[in-house]
Amino acid sequence: MKYRYELYKASPPESPYVDTRIDTFIRFDTFKGLRLNEYINVFDQTNYDKIVAKLINASDVAMWQDKLDREFYWVDIDHKKQAEFLREKDKAKATNDVINPAHYKEIIPGYQYMEMMQYMLKEKTGVDAHLYGQIYKYLMRTGKKDDEIKELQKAKWYLDFLIAHKVSGKPITVEEIQKLLVIGGSVI
Repeated sequence: MKYRYELYKASPPESPYVDTRIDTFIRFDTFKGLRLNEYINVFDQTNYDKIVAKLINASDVAMWQDKLDREFYWVDIDHKKQAEFLREKDKAKATNDVINPAHYKEIIPGYQYMEMMQYMLKEKTGVDAHLYGQIYKYLMRTGKKDDEIKELQKAKWYLDFLIAHKVSGKPITVEEIQKLLVIGGSVI
């Protein structure tokens, strides 16, 4: 341990008494917090008389804990392990990226789903563009996010809606899909 901590109870300013040492400890992670009129003197372990910090409030304690964390993180650990930890953290962040999730990346090498859709849907507009986009999306990510059958069922649902919408020639409700598919002759 690099530091020794002494917890003191401060005497009132008008009191002739000196501050009272309450406790001495070497592990800061066991410290529970300061109470009213308490403070901590932090000593360098190599020089017991040298006070390196005086912690008088919760803010001081938090800053000291942050300092200890940085010292541990950057000095006391193996740099190879540190680099691996940071790589794993970045990898986990990329996996959990809600804006750019893994199941939409590299559909075609070098392209992501949204980049491809700009070209695939450029001739489509309105509801058609949306429905074709949904169909393409579920077919392209099949098996990458959800179960393959579930993804194919989603693509089929949007395809059925698109067919029913085309048969109707006007806006439809979800309840009308099956009836319109029969009229269109596409019931599977």
